[in-house]
Amino acid sequence: MKKSGDIFDIDEKIKQIKLLEKKSSEDSFWSNQEEAQNTLRSLSHLKETVAGFEKINNEISDLQELLSFAVIDNDVHSLHEIEKELPQLEKKVTGIEFEIMLDEEDDDKNAIMTIHPGAGGTESQDWAGMLLRMYLRWLETRKFTVN
Repeated sequence: MKKSGDIFDIDEKIKQIKLLEKKSSEDSFWSNQEEAQNTLRSLSHLKETVAGFEKINNEISDLQELLSFAVIDNDVHSLHEIEKELPQLEKKVTGIEFEIMLDEEDDDKNAIMTIHPGAGGTESQDWAGMLLRMYLRWLETRKFTVN
C-alpha cells in the first residue's frame, strides 16, 4: 500500500526546496533578475504545496489517533465526529491532488476564456451569464486570478 507522501512525491519537493534555497543564498543570485524571480516563485509554490500536504497529513494522524481512542473507549460521539470530518479531509486531499496535477512548466501560464451566447435571444444570454458566474466562482475557490 502506498502512502500519500509517495504519491505526492513530497520527499522530492523537499529536496527541490533545499536546492532552490541554496541557490537563492548565492552571491550571484540576483545578477539575473528574471531568473531570480522565477526561482523564488518556484520556491514559494513548492513550500505552499509541502505545507498543505503536511497540514493534511497531521489532520489524518489526528483522526487516526482519535479513532483508536474512540474504538477503545467505545465512544460513539467521537466516531460520529470523525465521520463528519472525513468528507472535508477528502475535499482537501482532492484540492492538493489538483494543485499537483497542475505542476508542469506551462501550467502557471495565462489562459483566455470567452463565452458567447448563441442565437437563443434573452435565454441564451441568461445562460451565458450563469455559465460565466459558475466559472468565476470555480476559479475563485481554487485561488486563480481572474480579470
